[in-house]
Amino acid sequence: MEAAMDRLVKDRERLEKDLDKFIKNKDNILKSKDPNGDELQELDENIEGLSYQVEYLQDNINEHQTDIVEMMDGRESGDTLDLQDIIDNSTLMDCKYLLEHFLSFTITKGLAAAQSNTKVKEVEATVKSLRQALEETEQKLVDQFNLVHK
Repeated sequence: MEAAMDRLVKDRERLEKDLDKFIKNKDNILKSKDPNGDELQELDENIEGLSYQVEYLQDNINEHQTDIVEMMDGRESGDTLDLQDIIDNSTLMDCKYLLEHFLSFTITKGLAAAQSNTKVKEVEATVKSLRQALEETEQKLVDQFNLVHK
């Protein structure tokens, strides 16, 4: 829920920047000696559309904030969902849906973990080979140094 709200905030900020650009363009056109009516009308329409979009996003952000506060209040007051109530009120379709998504999630996470483990082993093997190469190079340098200084 917080990620969705972050996305909404970023979208709102992007739209507000676009809105500011259109407003500045309109101001520049109005300051010019020969403002074009069609161009001003198009800018007004764009400004109005962006304003509605910003308002819509702000409404969604407010709803998310309210939902988050309600969730936090529920957690603080000690209200917990009764798992048995959820199971008792679930339909067969709900259960199939949840099972499908849990299995998909489990497989995806298992695959990601296996890939991470493989990557870690590859990096460890690379580090080991680099350490061996470094030790060999270091030994060769020590041997050459000893030969030169005898």
